[in-house]
Amino acid sequence: MEKTLNRLGSAFIIALSAFFPLFSFAEVSQFVFTSPAQNIVEGAVSETITLRAQDASGVSSNIPQTACLSFSSSSSEGQFSSSATNWNPVTTLTMSKNTANRNFYYKDSASGSHTLTVKIALKPEGEERSCANWPFEEWSLEWTPTQNIVIGATSSGGNNSEQDQPAATSTQSANATQSPSGSVSSYVPPPEQQIFADAGFDRAVIVGADSIFSGRAYNRNKESISDHIRFLWNFGDGSTAEGASVLHRFPYPGRYAVVLTVTDSLETASDRTTITAESAKLSLRLLSDGGVSIENLGGEDIDLSSWVIRSGGAQFLLPKDSVILAGASLKISTQTLGFRSSSGTELDYPNGSRAFSAESPAPAPTTAPSVDAETAPSVTKPQKKSVPVPSKIDVKLEDPEIAEKKSAGASIAEDTPQEHVLSESQTAAAAGADDSYLWWLGVLGLALAGGGAIYVSRRAGKKEWNIIEERAEGE
Repeated sequence: MEKTLNRLGSAFIIALSAFFPLFSFAEVSQFVFTSPAQNIVEGAVSETITLRAQDASGVSSNIPQTACLSFSSSSSEGQFSSSATNWNPVTTLTMSKNTANRNFYYKDSASGSHTLTVKIALKPEGEERSCANWPFEEWSLEWTPTQNIVIGATSSGGNNSEQDQPAATSTQSANATQSPSGSVSSYVPPPEQQIFADAGFDRAVIVGADSIFSGRAYNRNKESISDHIRFLWNFGDGSTAEGASVLHRFPYPGRYAVVLTVTDSLETASDRTTITAESAKLSLRLLSDGGVSIENLGGEDIDLSSWVIRSGGAQFLLPKDSVILAGASLKISTQTLGFRSSSGTELDYPNGSRAFSAESPAPAPTTAPSVDAETAPSVTKPQKKSVPVPSKIDVKLEDPEIAEKKSAGASIAEDTPQEHVLSESQTAAAAGADDSYLWWLGVLGLALAGGGAIYVSRRAGKKEWNIIEERAEGE
């Protein structure tokens, strides 16, 4: 029995020793430049320069986690960029997890042969900082591939000389074994990559809502290609889909790495975007003129493309790229909606299910507070109208001047200018004011104005009368 167990143990160890190399076969062992060395004009942008991760046998291998790449050149004038058309000098780039290739571009204004060096480190899973913000001194370098590039013509034989176009080289970290000095590599680089993927920009979406994911495949000339291309999506939540444009909803909040892989019969390329799924923080309000207002109460911009505003039997589909900035509102008029919103208006997800119901509109602004007749019975229109205001001022106490005029046959009405006499129509207009205190103030002001006018008129009339009397005595 013991011998049998020993034999089984030996067989198990042999099996393990044969099994583990299968795993190491797929491990990334080196990074190499797969694009040939180039000779470019001073100040011109190079062709695509490609770095590829490979296993020990030289086969392309996807990296198990995100890698950070630090670039340097032996020329002080050299610059690196991730785009040839939108040049933005960088010293650090990111290589996405589960990818094998990283492309970049180079230009230099100093002629001569220069060495390009790329230092590569795998970013720990718990490291949340980007490669650009992750201090280089904290990197644990794994690989340091190099390649020469020639800027302008040289004196050693031009573009076809071996000095002008040295073969691509790749060196690993200090603990890696190096080839014997003088050995010639038999490695032949594969043809340059001809297909690339674009998964779109990083963005925020709403939990439970269908979001549109549109991918693009393009060639080295930045031209979109679609013939015989498959678009494969991995949404980072265990679900996948196929198609150039697909819908997907995230059931839980979080940050998701969405990977798009495009493939044809010969090549495969991948691109990744980061999606932040958040609980909806929106407010739908009815405007007083029949329009609607959608307010983004969250801290991220939100894309409401293809959402639906529904009121009764009418509906309005929000167009593509309907993005509401964080803390901002999207107000839509009745002319744009094509209908007036009313009670029961709702905002629906793109799939038609209700997301929010509208809140009541805010009351329209007023210039003065309204008064309810039931709560203020002491201020009523009948009381205003019952106040008698004569069309002519009634003087109860006669003074000597008035008596003197009466004796002379003159009347107060004749001496009083008509524009200073309160008419019944003016009194009724004053009584029709909405606010009682304003009505009383108006009546009082008009009475004072009329009294003052009468007084002035009397004084003026007296002087004129005295002049007439003096003329009579002189005759």
